[in-house]
Amino acid sequence: MRAKDLEPCYANIDPDPATLAKARADFGGMLLTPEIIADNPPPWR
Repeated sequence: MRAKDLEPCYANIDPDPATLAKARADFGGMLLTPEIIADNPPPWR
């Protein structure tokens, strides 16, 4: 992305709650958590 003025992009760093909920529903299972890592010890291949 190119913009001369980035202020609008960073004016509010908190995402819209509906967008955040949708992202968690769509991608939440892809996030590595300590529990996921502990349940899947190395070696990873």
